[in-house]
Amino acid sequence: MEKLYPLKFVPQFFHRIWGGHRLYPLFGMKPSKQSIGEAWLVSNMEGHSSRVSQGPLKDWSLQELIDTYGSELLGSQVSENENVTFPLLIKLIDAAENLSIQVHPNDELALQRHHSLGKTEFWFIMGNEAGAYILNGFNETLNPKALEKLVEEGSLMDKMNKVYSLPGKMFYIPSGRPHAIGGGNLIAEIQQSSDITYRLYDYDRIDRQTNQKRELHLKEAFDALDFSLYPCKPDYYSMNKNEINKTITNPYFKIDFYPISGFMSRDYSSSDCFVILMCVGGKLNFIHEESHFPLSIGEVLFLPANTTKIQVESSNGRFLEISIGC
Repeated sequence: MEKLYPLKFVPQFFHRIWGGHRLYPLFGMKPSKQSIGEAWLVSNMEGHSSRVSQGPLKDWSLQELIDTYGSELLGSQVSENENVTFPLLIKLIDAAENLSIQVHPNDELALQRHHSLGKTEFWFIMGNEAGAYILNGFNETLNPKALEKLVEEGSLMDKMNKVYSLPGKMFYIPSGRPHAIGGGNLIAEIQQSSDITYRLYDYDRIDRQTNQKRELHLKEAFDALDFSLYPCKPDYYSMNKNEINKTITNPYFKIDFYPISGFMSRDYSSSDCFVILMCVGGKLNFIHEESHFPLSIGEVLFLPANTTKIQVESSNGRFLEISIGC
């Protein structure tokens, strides 16, 4: 059996009605008229398990790795959970147009309705056009009847918190909170491994394939929605170079932010969990047992749970360190 090593995966690209063209140059692809809305960077969603791009394990799927290596790859806490084959989905989102105003169910409701995990997510703004914004929660108290009327009138956006985007801003979007990504945003999204979305409003947009308005899911959404009010602001964090800048820890994922100038080392010998390193700025060079793993913006490096140490060097790089807090 091959020895595990830091893994890079082949991105999976998906057309979306609201997608753009910024992911083509980011991943060195020839431009096309076809818009791309999402690049799935690490996935074990059904039918879309990521495949290794380099080394002796090239072309192995993430599911094949899980089946073969188990706790060596994921850590015992994840591998021993019978209900989860892989808990996270890491993606890039290129929103040329507004995404629908939507909500995602929590674990309990998602299990009951879909035999799935719920969907709590985290956004890191990687790029924005002038005027780009995020909608994050209601700005006044609503109930299902009032919400349905706002959808009929096309004025639900007026009742949403709006915050303008800037590269480096971060947003935590728990399950149940209504939200939307506005057009002009390029976003790194870390989320639970789930693709369940209930649309509340979609700007009366027409699906070109069906020539019909895209389906809304108001009845399903009412049970999932958290109607509480939240302050309209991004999540703030420190930016100390070559240090751990703690960002967010919850039951679903743990994310820390690292700006690198020079060289630093990370020791994972006391951890029992996989780690995903995601480049969100500049260029990085990770070094493991004399092997080099360069990363550019949007690329990820998957560290198996049995990884003990890794070094990183860069003149101006930034990365997110993602795990589930084992």
